[in-house]
Amino acid sequence: MKINSIRAYIEILKKIDVDKGYSIFFRGHSKEKDYKLIPSIYRQDKTGFLENEDIIYREIQSYLPDEFINERTSFDSLVKMQHYLIPTRLLDITKNPLVALYFAAKKNFGVRGEVIVFKVPVANIRHYDSDSVTVIANLVKRPSSFDISQYDEDTESFNKQDEIQYLLHEIRSEKPHFSPIIQKDTLNSVQCVNPKMNNQRILRQEGAFFLFGIDGMKKYPANIESNWLLFNNSDKLFIHQKKKILEELNLFGINERFLFPELENQYKYLNDKYNTFENKLKTT
Repeated sequence: MKINSIRAYIEILKKIDVDKGYSIFFRGHSKEKDYKLIPSIYRQDKTGFLENEDIIYREIQSYLPDEFINERTSFDSLVKMQHYLIPTRLLDITKNPLVALYFAAKKNFGVRGEVIVFKVPVANIRHYDSDSVTVIANLVKRPSSFDISQYDEDTESFNKQDEIQYLLHEIRSEKPHFSPIIQKDTLNSVQCVNPKMNNQRILRQEGAFFLFGIDGMKKYPANIESNWLLFNNSDKLFIHQKKKILEELNLFGINERFLFPELENQYKYLNDKYNTFENKLKTT
């Protein structure tokens, strides 16, 4: 479906049937062609990060301990890293459809963007302190050779494997009373997570995350449940006329200044606003 205005976008979203027991999430990306629903650390140009994920994770915290002093868990640390554009196993999503539209329109003006809509069962939505979230987040500490593909599904024998024992050790460093049982299915899953709303960017973007486990081996990402995707290939939401849409979003206060409130991000908004204004005056 072709979207070229906020009005057209909202009219389509109004038709979504939000069943009881489900929550709707959105993700916008500005270059629809060849896009894959995987986190940044699994993208082709970031293979060095995936191969060294455990080393990078520790190196950043060792070099910048003050930045992570309030991050008590691996998941909290991953959110912090994501905030500063370090590749992680998190994929940003939002509860606000206009925020997703902004990210679909914000760059790559020569090609169409896309907004992806997810319909996630409430029973599958976790909070930041969920045990399932802790299990997957701690994969960041395991080496790239981590491989559970050859292990049985049987829980008892699975948890006796050296790979799992090492992972349990990492988990118990942040959750000492964690029951020493990990389900193989959990490691092979994607979790939808509500994070702590402890910074202005997450608050303003109404952010949440998909936290990616693995597909048997750490070098392969787990797959998002196909029934969470609301629109199939024939009725995807493709975003056109991006500059027009950005102007419309600005009228609703959805812009760079609002979504990225940190001081270092204010320059871009002010530069775009006033330089563009001055250039228009010179040409009139």
